[in-house]
Amino acid sequence: MHSVLSGCGCGLSGIDDEDEETPAQVIEKYPELNMFGWGTKEIGMFLKIKLLHGFYNHNLRKSMILETSIEALVDFANGVVEQQKVRIIFPVKKR
Repeated sequence: MHSVLSGCGCGLSGIDDEDEETPAQVIEKYPELNMFGWGTKEIGMFLKIKLLHGFYNHNLRKSMILETSIEALVDFANGVVEQQKVRIIFPVKKR
């Protein structure tokens, strides 16, 4: 299994005014997140339970998420996937 967004050149670095996106924009920009089973509802829930950094924009009536926090969560999820791999070492057969 390969890492989602790993080395994809998606430009998830630094925080500036354009690093804030709605959950729908996040999924549209990074459809690879569907490999984890994450959709707009899950992204919004992650913000609500503070797995992602962001805020609720009352003027737009939308949740806004910092892209750097998405990158950090994806890195964490990829690490968990790596740790769940099963490694079997077969004994060497004598001939």
